[in-house]
Amino acid sequence: MSIYKPISDDDIAFRIEEVFHDYNLTSTEISNTAKVFTSQSGYFDFPATLNATQISQSNHYHFLSANFYQTGSGKLNSPSNPQHGWYDKETFRHKFNNERGGVFDHIPQNYVGSGIERNTFKITDNTYKDTQGKTMEFRDDGFGNLYAVNAHNSQSNNHMSHSDNYVGNIFYNEGIFAITTTGSFSGSAMLYNNSLSEYTASFKSLNHIYVRSYNLKLNANELNMTNNISIKKRDPSITSKVTKSDFGPQPPFQITNSDLLADTITGSKEWTPYVNSIGLYDKDHNLVAVASLSQPIKKRDDVNLVFQIDMDF
Repeated sequence: MSIYKPISDDDIAFRIEEVFHDYNLTSTEISNTAKVFTSQSGYFDFPATLNATQISQSNHYHFLSANFYQTGSGKLNSPSNPQHGWYDKETFRHKFNNERGGVFDHIPQNYVGSGIERNTFKITDNTYKDTQGKTMEFRDDGFGNLYAVNAHNSQSNNHMSHSDNYVGNIFYNEGIFAITTTGSFSGSAMLYNNSLSEYTASFKSLNHIYVRSYNLKLNANELNMTNNISIKKRDPSITSKVTKSDFGPQPPFQITNSDLLADTITGSKEWTPYVNSIGLYDKDHNLVAVASLSQPIKKRDDVNLVFQIDMDF
């Protein structure tokens, strides 16, 4: 049986929790195969001089160019970075690497969530292997650029993640990644822009969970009584008869409105109510949520208690 107390506005707080999830997806789970983008001359001609495939590939090219890429490939001044300017590390622009085409794909939003965590994105291309049995593997550098971690050919004497070795980009918030260079992975026919016909992508996604938190304060002198009629003292003058038909197949019994506890209860000095669930009511006294405790909590009359209830959205 319930006992009630109003909730103060000061006892309600809001916060945002970050939750991460690890994914390892195949190209079939993402989109079956990556899409080609190319810059076609005559794209803006009217009437159209391109066929349907050329128009589709040009659409992809201009979509990426207009929404994600900047002109040129020079170094950005600190503290800017390819996407948000949150970092003070010297970085490089997203770039097409002087190429006019490539391949790209889009990871569905139900996997990406609020965004892909930086430095966790990896693609393993399973389309074909080189003479040494290597498959192309791409990783992000934490700033939206992709590089091949195991390439035979390197354009730089520095680390493989050096900007000279960038082969594409990952756009973390949108889950879009692109391979933008025709450079050779192995010095043979394994060209970067021929990749991603069949691949696996692994990453850590970020989701934001919005939490409303209620801090319910029970002072030592509050709610030390119960409305449970089974422990009330029976007072014949105020009892009412309840018959079998009122509550289903059970014997008749008596209820009472007495505020006195039964002798068997008051004879115990250790008696105190326990809290096993907490209900939240709206302004019209409708029950809208119930929080069930993992075990009953003794309502002591010598200490204050605070129950925290979190509601996720």
